[in-house]
Amino acid sequence: MHTTNPTAAPMTVRSMALLVLLSVMFYALVTFITGEPASSDLRSLWLAGTFYPTGEIGSIYPLSDGVFAMSTPEIWARKIQADGLETALYPFISPPLWAWVMSLVVPLTTMAEFGRIMGILNPCLLIVSALLAMRITAPLIPRPMFFAIALLIAATSIVFLLPLSENQPQIIVAFLTLLGIERARNGAGIAGGLAMTLAASIKLYPAIFALMWLAAGDRRAATSFAVFGGALGLISIAITGW
Repeated sequence: MHTTNPTAAPMTVRSMALLVLLSVMFYALVTFITGEPASSDLRSLWLAGTFYPTGEIGSIYPLSDGVFAMSTPEIWARKIQADGLETALYPFISPPLWAWVMSLVVPLTTMAEFGRIMGILNPCLLIVSALLAMRITAPLIPRPMFFAIALLIAATSIVFLLPLSENQPQIIVAFLTLLGIERARNGAGIAGGLAMTLAASIKLYPAIFALMWLAAGDRRAATSFAVFGGALGLISIAITGW
């Protein structure tokens, strides 16, 4: 089951111009506040890709009695010291599929350049996320006002500024989650299921929305999530092993 908002008035040229202006102002403000992101969280993704080709699980997921210890490998600290860096290290907690993906990215660029690219992309994803939230909620207040309030909250709250300053993958997860909800809500259940699958492949919790779709009778979105999720799981096993 899905709902739409067919009675919503179309966007005027003036309203769209206001959205563009607000987006530019938000981008300038948050990049000024956060400066160049430290990318400590993002570095765990980079290091996982760096050491994935070694084939040693302990160089990505340190084990204690055969269980992932939620800590960083010692080889990471040695790598950071050898590079002459002083930075916090966080464990890699995403599925190994993403370590494989990053192993393809690492040879193409540097961590510094990768961090700068994500520092540009993440504020843009927050802007698009605010637009998705606007489409999902179909607010009764003027849409430029809703958009302005959403961006103001994002620009003044540690909940958003911290992920921006650290280039956290959480921003991509939030964007994909909202995209999945918006697509399913507006009748594109297959696309919604795919977006939610990608979100859940990075952080597991978006999978709860598939259960909500199933409970609400939105079988297309729920089935799409199950099919794409199963396919992604099989691809992960084929590429990275059990």
